[in-house]
Amino acid sequence: MNSLPTTHPISGLVKVAKLVVNCRRNDPALIRAGGPPILGWDFYVPEIAAESMVSFIKTRLRKLKLPLLSVDVEYKQRGNCTCPRA
Repeated sequence: MNSLPTTHPISGLVKVAKLVVNCRRNDPALIRAGGPPILGWDFYVPEIAAESMVSFIKTRLRKLKLPLLSVDVEYKQRGNCTCPRA
């Protein structure tokens, strides 16, 4: 695995993927009050590391005995989402 994600040659930005981790359904009263229907996390990671991060997240949640409904990986086809390299 590369130590640094590949960057755009001109802008120096890294292509990223969005990981959407859905853990549990929210309480109906909280949803009616404007809360989200599903509780979880969103992470932006370099595209090159997306699949290994999915595996890591699933393993950690299982080890911590936390619920997990799904993990979705979103890649943008046009106008790829980018972030500055750290």
